[in-house]
Amino acid sequence: VEIQGVAKPAEFLELMRSSAVYLGVGEPLIAPSAFEALNLGTHVIQPRFPEPKILQNKPITQEWTSQHPFLEKIPEPYVFTVDPRDMSTVAEAFERIRNEFEAYYDDEPGGAALRGRANHKLYRFYEFGEYPNNEKYSIPGFVGRVRGILDQTGPLQAEDFAWERSRHPANLPEEWQ
Repeated sequence: VEIQGVAKPAEFLELMRSSAVYLGVGEPLIAPSAFEALNLGTHVIQPRFPEPKILQNKPITQEWTSQHPFLEKIPEPYVFTVDPRDMSTVAEAFERIRNEFEAYYDDEPGGAALRGRANHKLYRFYEFGEYPNNEKYSIPGFVGRVRGILDQTGPLQAEDFAWERSRHPANLPEEWQ
């Protein structure tokens, strides 16, 4: 593992494109990086939360069971949702990804991958970023879902900031304190 630090968007996408795995760490919730990784043919491993989370002050009222609950609907080996406290499940996810990756990129002379790469079950994923349900969970689908949530969200009122008011009153406009 190599921590890269902050990168420009183009550099970040190139790093993602050159990676076999994107590993989510639990925060931030629903960040677009995992979706970008999938669109670039990069596997995603994300943590499952021990207890579902309910976010305060957010327009989404569902319980969050992982960093990206939407991605739980995408099957393995594209996305793995694992218990981060159980290292055997994390190791198993990496092992399965490595096996798929090595089978696809086997460049030995006469290797099976070179003879049948286009027939490999992950060909469309590795080459074009296509995966089950990608029309719904790709970046355009993600943006569409966010737009749908925003369309159903009313304007914020002063009472919506009760939690913020109790914890961070100095960050609110004077009329809401």
